[in-house]
Amino acid sequence: MSAVRPGALELSPREREVVHLLCEGFTDREIAASLYLSQHTVQTHVRRILYVLRARNRTHAATLWTRQLA
Repeated sequence: MSAVRPGALELSPREREVVHLLCEGFTDREIAASLYLSQHTVQTHVRRILYVLRARNRTHAATLWTRQLA
């Protein structure tokens, strides 16, 4: 079993939805439309996801999230 990335369990259920779509390559606009949120709200979620996962960027966050699920 792989180690869970520090902070990964601190993501809210909505942030987990956002990170799943981020892993699929969705843009902020596409995530917003899919989850019925504003782009600003999605950007806020993405910033928090980057912070909590200690990721450098969206691609790094997606990689970290995917690895911890494996």
